[in-house]
Amino acid sequence: SDIPDQWGNNWQELDEIVKFDPAAGTCEVLPVALPLTNEDTNAVWDPVNKCAYILGGAGFTGEYNPDDGNPIHGSDKIVKFDPAAGTCEMLSVTLPDINIRPSGTVWDTVNKCVYMLGGMNRNYDEYADIFKFDPFAGTCETIAVSQPYATGRNSGVWDPIFNCAYTFGDGAEWPYADWIFKYDTAKETCVTLSEPLPLGAEYVNSVWDTENNCVYALCGEGNGNIALIKNVTKMEA
Repeated sequence: SDIPDQWGNNWQELDEIVKFDPAAGTCEVLPVALPLTNEDTNAVWDPVNKCAYILGGAGFTGEYNPDDGNPIHGSDKIVKFDPAAGTCEMLSVTLPDINIRPSGTVWDTVNKCVYMLGGMNRNYDEYADIFKFDPFAGTCETIAVSQPYATGRNSGVWDPIFNCAYTFGDGAEWPYADWIFKYDTAKETCVTLSEPLPLGAEYVNSVWDTENNCVYALCGEGNGNIALIKNVTKMEA
C-alpha cells in the first residue's frame, strides 16, 4: 500500500497472505491478497468451514476524512480467507465497534464460533468486552459477560479439554499486566486465575499444544527494561 500507517510513518501496511509449509520447509507469498491493507490485527482458523477470519485491525479502511483528507485507520471489518477457493473477501457482518487492537481471539470448538476478548477503539481506549462472531448465523455481538479488566494487547488460546478460553498479559498501563484470564462459556464467567505469568508482558503469542494439553506463551514485551522477552512460559491445563 502507498498509504502511510495510522501515525503517518513511512512504513506501509501490507495486504499480503503468507503461507508457511513446515513439511516442505517453504514460506511464500500467495497470489491472493487481503481486500485492504491491515496491521495490528488477529486471525483465527475455522475448522468447520476450513477458512481463516481476520477481525478488525488498525489498517487503512479505504475511506478518507472529509475534513482534512487524511486516510482513516481502524476497522470493524471481518475478512474471510478460503485457502481452497483461493479467495479473500470482506464479509457483510461487522464487529459491534471499531477495534484497532483485536486481541485474545479464539475458536470455540463446542459452540463453533469466534470469541474476541478485549481490544481498543480509535482513541486507544481498551475494551473489557467480549465479542462473539457466529459465522453460521452471520452475526457478531457484544455478549453480557466481560473481562475483569479492559485489555488491548493480550493474546488468547482455546482449551479443548476444559472448553474455555485463556488470555495472557496486557500492556495498557505500567507495569505491564501478568494476569491470566479464563473465560468459561458454559458458566458464562470470566475470572482472573490465581497463577499469573512469570513476568508482566504485552504482545504475547500463545498456542495450545494438542499433544501435551498445555499452553505455551512465547515472547512479548515485558516489564523491567522493556526488552523483548525471549523465554517460553508453559501453562498446564
